Amino acid sequence: MIQSPRSFDSYTQALLLSIEEEHMGETYFATLAKFHTGSAKQALLAMSQIEAAVILAMQPLLDHLGLAVADQKTVRALGVAEAERLQGQSWQEFLIHMNRDYPAFLEEFDQILALSPASDLKYIQVLSSHERAFIDFGRAEQRGDTNSHRHLNDFLAEVTAFCG
Repeated sequence: MIQSPRSFDSYTQALLLSIEEEHMGETYFATLAKFHTGSAKQALLAMSQIEAAVILAMQPLLDHLGLAVADQKTVRALGVAEAERLQGQSWQEFLIHMNRDYPAFLEEFDQILALSPASDLKYIQVLSSHERAFIDFGRAEQRGDTNSHRHLNDFLAEVTAFCG
């Protein structure tokens, strides 16, 4: 089934859910990397690093808003469990899933951008930009672009600079 974007009414609830999913994503991609080799493994490790960097980038905003992930251990365990469920999935199958389903997450981040106060926009843009990097990578990789990793590497450099 194709992922559909969820609808959000509350900025803070949507933001907190997104951060929980970044924690889950960090362990999800790191665990998936264990089941792949070569370029696929490197891409998945980069995606895990991106999730970690996004969490770090978002921390000042979460602190400002008084938000925190209640149970990081459980959320991260969900990421591992989901990746383990997909252990037998080929790289091409993963790319199909990514290209089909990740645009829904971008739509969700765009909703959060629309709900965000102007003072928070630079942080929420990080969420949107990281998803765009994942989508751009997935599309380029599926096309056979030998430089597809640039999307991940470029964003990782950007978010690292954002964190200072």
